[in-house]
Amino acid sequence: MDKNEITLRIIGKNEDEPLSPANFDIGQIRFLLDEVESLLYPDRKKRKDRPTISYELKEGSVLNVFRTSMQSVLLVSSMLGVIEQENGYIDKLEMASAQAIENLQSFALRHNYDIEIGTSDKPQRIFKITPTTHYVRRENILVDIECYYYGTLTDAGGKDKANIHLDTKDAGSLTIRTDKEYLAGYQGNPLYK
Repeated sequence: MDKNEITLRIIGKNEDEPLSPANFDIGQIRFLLDEVESLLYPDRKKRKDRPTISYELKEGSVLNVFRTSMQSVLLVSSMLGVIEQENGYIDKLEMASAQAIENLQSFALRHNYDIEIGTSDKPQRIFKITPTTHYVRRENILVDIECYYYGTLTDAGGKDKANIHLDTKDAGSLTIRTDKEYLAGYQGNPLYK
């Protein structure tokens, strides 16, 4: 293993054949690419500035090798360590990273695959996702809050998803989802007020 690698070994079968690069579907490769990018860079806005992530598919069931910056490898390694310490709970991860772990869990269950994730900084530690593992977020991770934004209403409506656009001094332009009934019941024209 090179010093800046994250590996995902996929073990299983494609129909009756042992899984190998020759019978690993391109759709599954695309899925893994997306999920690994979410693990490495959960903040979509910062992805355009991320270092290069190279990819190689190797024998050994199906060994997916990702090479990127050492900092990113260390972050994933730490993330996997936290999941192990928390007994499978993934609440402490950023939303995109937690969803990536959940998606890999669903992938393993759907295809009856075992996934072994390794990092070059701790090659002896293998993080496993199987059809029987259960990595989850706890139920009560969202909390109702009330926020007040002051600004000018610049747009309201939406065919399928009703929302309003509020131009604020401090937070810039915000898009806020609302109920169609609220907008329909509003008296007068709320724009530019």
